[in-house]
Amino acid sequence: LISRRCAESVLRGADVFIPGMVGCSPRAAAGDTVTVLCDVHDRHLRGSSTHILSTGKLDPKRMKGGVAKALEETGNEEAKAQFRTAGERLDHKYGEESGARRITTTEERDQRLPEGIVVIGKGIMQVDRRVAMNAKEGLGCKMTECVFRAPPLNGVLHGSMYVQNLPSIVVPHILAPLPTDSILDMCASPGGKATHCATLMDAHPDSEREEGRRSPGNVARA
Repeated sequence: LISRRCAESVLRGADVFIPGMVGCSPRAAAGDTVTVLCDVHDRHLRGSSTHILSTGKLDPKRMKGGVAKALEETGNEEAKAQFRTAGERLDHKYGEESGARRITTTEERDQRLPEGIVVIGKGIMQVDRRVAMNAKEGLGCKMTECVFRAPPLNGVLHGSMYVQNLPSIVVPHILAPLPTDSILDMCASPGGKATHCATLMDAHPDSEREEGRRSPGNVARA
């Protein structure tokens, strides 16, 4: 189980590094092929033993304190059904038998996952669970399959290319700035959209103003 921020990097072509690993199956060891999941809402405590695939449910005891409390306050029975109750039977034979039902397809598995838990792909553990949940750096899982294929771009055309997410790419084109316009980006960090606008305008961000001071690297490259 990895954090949302880690998952975003994986979708860009990265492997899973230890700081992004949140939880792991109790018996996971180096060399094991594992399914990589993302908790989109970052609700889990680091070091959690996850049984999400085998139970199709979340364990409140493995999650940040406010999650279970907020769930009780809503009184939403459908939401509560996504959480494992005390004493509920665990079955680690995911892919063979899970509870009273046999899981046979990827689609069926995805339908059984709780809200906010998504499959990112598969990978091979590079370290044992103990190391993954206690170390502060290093490669934790090497991805072999991903729901979205993207080549890793770290170090590629260094200084000549800037990687952006799709929403950030779209914004400057919707704004469609003219060369004579002045643009003030009041939420620039690190300034990718601002420098993108500058390239569309064939202009240069004002490095003496706040944007330039906060994003000297991007301004210099632009």
